[in-house]
Amino acid sequence: MSSENQAGLKTMLSLVDTFSSQLIESQNLCGLDKIALDGEKPRRIVLCAMGGSAIGGDLVQGLLGHQAISLEVWRNYGLPHWVAPGDLVIAASYSGNTEECLSSVAEARKRKVEVLAITSGGMLQNLTLPGENLVIMPGGLPPRAALGYSLGALLGVLARFHLLENF
Repeated sequence: MSSENQAGLKTMLSLVDTFSSQLIESQNLCGLDKIALDGEKPRRIVLCAMGGSAIGGDLVQGLLGHQAISLEVWRNYGLPHWVAPGDLVIAASYSGNTEECLSSVAEARKRKVEVLAITSGGMLQNLTLPGENLVIMPGGLPPRAALGYSLGALLGVLARFHLLENF
């Protein structure tokens, strides 16, 4: 292994080592305390994300098993055909520039579906409308190394909606 590859591996391992501290820090992410629903709890939640941002949704799905609400992880452009008003679209992109995620937000607005954004900045933050919920994660990490923040932000959002107990 080249010295450049060894340095990259060492850096990534040190970033992975921050997972637990990211989870702890995510309890106080900017915007999390201001989250409010437009109306009642959503019928369904669609997490529109790719990569590490989507992995958090995969991990959380099992925690909602006893709830009357489902969480679908959508790794594609647009939205599933069944998404409609009364559902919630959570657009999660660490960079804020993921094409698929931005496409989902545009489609959600066309369908008049509530949007909540989780990001560290980028176009997603810039496109968030007044009154839409926005949770901001710390930036500057490779997206795949920010799993603790992505997972923690999603857990925090679901807790604010009273969908998770003891969080």
